[in-house]
Amino acid sequence: MKNKLYPWLLKYYKKIIKMLKKRQHHSILINSDKNLGINKLVLNIKKWIFCENIKKEFFCNKCIKCNLIEKKKFFDIYYLKLFKKIKINNLREIIKKILLTPQYSNKKVIYIEHSELLTELESNTLLKIIEEPPKNTIFFLQTNKIKNIISTLKSRLYIINIFNEKKKKNIKWLLKNTNFNYKKCKQAIEISNNIPLLAKKILLGNSWKIRKYFYKCLLKKIKKKKLIDLLNIIKKEFIIFFLNLIYTIFLDSIKYKKKMFNFIINIDQKKLIIFISKKFKKKIIYKSINSWMQFEKNILNINRINYELVLLEQIFKWEKILKNNVNNILLP
Repeated sequence: MKNKLYPWLLKYYKKIIKMLKKRQHHSILINSDKNLGINKLVLNIKKWIFCENIKKEFFCNKCIKCNLIEKKKFFDIYYLKLFKKIKINNLREIIKKILLTPQYSNKKVIYIEHSELLTELESNTLLKIIEEPPKNTIFFLQTNKIKNIISTLKSRLYIINIFNEKKKKNIKWLLKNTNFNYKKCKQAIEISNNIPLLAKKILLGNSWKIRKYFYKCLLKKIKKKKLIDLLNIIKKEFIIFFLNLIYTIFLDSIKYKKKMFNFIINIDQKKLIIFISKKFKKKIIYKSINSWMQFEKNILNINRINYELVLLEQIFKWEKILKNNVNNILLP
């Protein structure tokens, strides 16, 4: 298998292949955290299913079918990526196609990404075909929010929960796959909430520079009591990243207060951490974090939300929390 999997996915790959060999399950739901490379896992499984030269759990990655699957041109694979809303006709069209005779083999695969976004009507439509599937048809559903999938659909699926590796293993992988030192890799793993692919993206992309710039602005704006200026920095497309920056720096200030120096994540932001720690009471730091957590909940769970307006309201709320509840300590 030359198209190597990430090490944290290999055991799940082998488990699914073993199940498919024994024909134990034809409908699998993969539940995991974001940014763990699940699409790559499913891609490799699809190659194994159709490969002309399989050897146990390995596919050749050279045959015509492997190449067509890699290029997303294999007609017996049907893919549906869900967004906030899809038309039921899109799902029905795919179901109609999988009822037809396969073009390249005697098997078919359907892969539905973000299946937590299926409505009750769409779930029930899918349920009918899963309960009585065409011969040699395999279903893969992916989700990061399994609780949002209706129970009747879940009951017909074999659920595989993919958990992240321990931090030490992820730091080791990051060291091997980047040119950064241990200190920086450890910090990136901490910032990314122990998600190695996200940590790598942070280190290799612009995220590291954006992070440093954001913290520099945050220190300046808190001092000047002009948090409203952050409105132009916290962009919608990177909101989760910015929220993690806010959470980690304020939690670091709590750790500093408690003298838990070895557990501080943003070790290069000592000036900002000390400033927040000395300026604000512990209960106000917690209150600030909770207000942003509520903001995150609102933007993720409410459709058609006016992001700019909600962010503006949140910054005003945050500013009020910080202004009205500070320690009377003079700081430079």
